[in-house]
Amino acid sequence: MSKEINKYLNLSIVMSVLFAILGVILVVSPNSSLDTIAYLLAAFLLVYGTYNFIDSFAIHPIFFFMKMASSVISILLGIIIFLNPEIFKNLIPIALGIFFIINGIFKTRMVFIIKNIDNYFVLSVITSVLTIICGIVLIINPSISAVMITTMIGIVILVYAVFDIVDAFILKHRVKEISKYFEQLLK
Repeated sequence: MSKEINKYLNLSIVMSVLFAILGVILVVSPNSSLDTIAYLLAAFLLVYGTYNFIDSFAIHPIFFFMKMASSVISILLGIIIFLNPEIFKNLIPIALGIFFIINGIFKTRMVFIIKNIDNYFVLSVITSVLTIICGIVLIINPSISAVMITTMIGIVILVYAVFDIVDAFILKHRVKEISKYFEQLLK
């Protein structure tokens, strides 16, 4: 049992180091990272669209049009993103902004439904309005927002990786105790 736990912890350390490297890359070079992600997404859309296009000929004619349409849209999006990765950089914050605005409006509506029940409805209204404002900021400044989001994701990934590495090393020193615990559970 100790060998398996050690293997798991070693794998965890390797994965965390890779995450740390990814985090550093995202923080140091958010624009290049976004370009890389855009090209990877474009390649995925092209492969997915082409596969679905070919596969659409083998399905029931009722579903042919839907599958054909989605495959053509995927292929076109892939080509557009390949030709202009800036579109992808602008779409991320706009999509998040729309999501935040819709979510904020929905929560605001829900708060007014429960305002007679809950004493914290004013705080909920404030947080809902702030969510809507965040959405508007993302939509107004999509280019800057994409770089900020990428940098923040990089920081979060880096922090996670460091914490995970520390945890793995702490646990590696207690492999025998952990192994005994699991052996007792399995009896």
